[in-house]
Amino acid sequence: MNLCQFAKYVWVSVVWLLCAASHAQNTTYLAAEILAGGVVPNYRQQPPSGLLTGVVAHWVVQHYNNDVADFFNNPRTGLALGAIQQGNNALYGHQYFLVPYVALRMRKQAVHPAWFRVGLGAAWLTKHHRSVGNTRNLSVGSSVNFAFQVAAHKEWVISDRLTLKAGLHYLHASNAHVQLPNFGLNAAAISVQAAYQRGSTDRLARVEAGAYEPDKPTLNKPARWYLNQETGCGLHEYGGTTGPVGRAKRPVFFSTLSVAKSVRPGIQLKTGFGYRFYEHYYRDVTQNRIAGFSDRPVWSASNIYLLVGSEFLFDRVGIDVQGGLNLHKPFFKYFYQEYEDQHKLDYTVKQLFNSQLGINFYMFKQHRQPRFNVSVGGQVNANFGQADFGSVKLATYYRL
Repeated sequence: MNLCQFAKYVWVSVVWLLCAASHAQNTTYLAAEILAGGVVPNYRQQPPSGLLTGVVAHWVVQHYNNDVADFFNNPRTGLALGAIQQGNNALYGHQYFLVPYVALRMRKQAVHPAWFRVGLGAAWLTKHHRSVGNTRNLSVGSSVNFAFQVAAHKEWVISDRLTLKAGLHYLHASNAHVQLPNFGLNAAAISVQAAYQRGSTDRLARVEAGAYEPDKPTLNKPARWYLNQETGCGLHEYGGTTGPVGRAKRPVFFSTLSVAKSVRPGIQLKTGFGYRFYEHYYRDVTQNRIAGFSDRPVWSASNIYLLVGSEFLFDRVGIDVQGGLNLHKPFFKYFYQEYEDQHKLDYTVKQLFNSQLGINFYMFKQHRQPRFNVSVGGQVNANFGQADFGSVKLATYYRL
């Protein structure tokens, strides 16, 4: 078992423990949802597909008794377990996913609210490129993938125990360049959902109407600065979006050092510097003795960048969005000339900027400003908007 595989097992185990611990003091309920839609083409000559259908089970937590819940209009966090057939069984097969998510109320009101939901998790696809001779499928190159999902729902409160929802969904599955090809599989769908809330709708309605106020722990202290250190490992297959296919997957190691501060309940900003080392870049430089790079192979395979990020904290869960300005990434120019389209603007933005989208799970509630905290997370890393590698990470926070 290599370091990246071990990190993945640790991440999955801790995620389940933290999810269970984070929901101990909030109202929980179950919901069931059915989906119908279709695959959305995202490259030329993508084979057609028929009707997409699926079912999803939700474990949902309603937040209403702290400063973060007040700031985000009583949000919900949840875990979606779903199974969908993707309209072309021979080509795309079925998708099974497990996605932690956050749902935000678009407007604070006691009844019939609208919700916006975003989640990042894992998906298993039964068919991918070259599985059982499936060479026409260029969307995904592996069975295991990241699942990124966005949805908007309109909710109707039928009784103090039952609610119904109608929704619009965008579902994306890709492996973040871990195994090629990797255009990503996109789908759009509509849904109907029913939830049994064990009386929580009535209590929440009274909270929002001001007729009932639970005890709310408040943050009557100034926001603190934190020193944040992250270390992680990712996987990357060497090549462009469409290949070459079948090459070895090698690690990308990274570490960051930044300062972070909560500017609002549930919103944490950070800025600092990061370092990455690409094993594939290093091997290409040393084995092929590429002119201009082979005299300093480690430095050539390195990436140094300035990062700016914003994290949205919900109990012990954080949705992490980061952008970076590359200060040093010399080998990317050679890589781009070999494997990507030769467009000057496309090269320029990918050479200059990187981005990350991830989900973190904390040991302690970070918005409570503990003296020390630890989180584990998973993230998709990109060159501007094009997937570069998928990774897991461990982060520590020290209050200054």
